[in-house]
Amino acid sequence: METPLTDKEIKEKGYQIKREDTIFMKDGKLDIAKLEEVGSSSGTTKPPYYQYRKDIDVDLSISISGDQEDGYSKKNINKKVYFEKNYNYFPNGELKQYGVIYPNFFKKGIWYWYDKEGSIEKYEDYDSPFEYSWENVLEFLKKQKIKKQDIYQIGRGIEKQQALWYISFKTKELYKTDKVKDYTLDGKTGKILKEEIRDVSRQLD
Repeated sequence: METPLTDKEIKEKGYQIKREDTIFMKDGKLDIAKLEEVGSSSGTTKPPYYQYRKDIDVDLSISISGDQEDGYSKKNINKKVYFEKNYNYFPNGELKQYGVIYPNFFKKGIWYWYDKEGSIEKYEDYDSPFEYSWENVLEFLKKQKIKKQDIYQIGRGIEKQQALWYISFKTKELYKTDKVKDYTLDGKTGKILKEEIRDVSRQLD
């Protein structure tokens, strides 16, 4: 495992992330005036709820939404990587929360919470229970010859105090079926604990 970062190093990294947040920003804050100008509005809610999505380049796109009551969120989505960068902002546009997520399934790495003055209030390391890291999972996918486009979902969690990885994907034989192949891995050692074919035809979204 990598040497854990000190509290000071983690906070310095958090402030650097805040400085590097430049997409759709003005003077260090989310450009709310621009969002209200170019975004689409619900037209029925008060305050109005705005949404906006744009392709920055071939691989990168942004999605922004929110209102003056509950604040705003922004997702930076890069097709080349597995994870989305998630930013949440106060109603005045100041950064409130930052973290990286595997879409809809799990948070990765250190997530930061900021106060309205821009200082870090707290942070949480979502990787800490998993000695078998995401980078180890990537090596497992490579070894098993599982391509990114074949993956149905990847998740992780704690069951009965045991850290677990869940990997679901389509094999060549399963592509025209409602079934996927599942691996359950030990989150500390990477050992395959379970391997099965699962029917997802009745699985709820």
